[in-house]
Amino acid sequence: MTNDQLRASIANVREVMQVALESSERDLLGHLLSEMVRGPQVAVAAGGAALAVNNDIGSLTDQLDEQAVGFESEHPQLARALRELIDALHKMGV
Repeated sequence: MTNDQLRASIANVREVMQVALESSERDLLGHLLSEMVRGPQVAVAAGGAALAVNNDIGSLTDQLDEQAVGFESEHPQLARALRELIDALHKMGV
């Protein structure tokens, strides 16, 4: 999984959430995604190895997983996009 693929996965989640969610839900999920984007950029700048030990990212993936569970019944496409993002992060060693 490359950084470009990760960014594409994040962009996909953002696109789906714009259609599926109301403003307050979008703000919460958008905040989580912003935190996630900020974390990998720092790790990539450090050579990539730091990404795997970034505890903040691990916590964010847990929060994203909780959101995906919550969206399963009402927003299955968004839940699937979140799970793909989480899977991409796991493939990167997070």
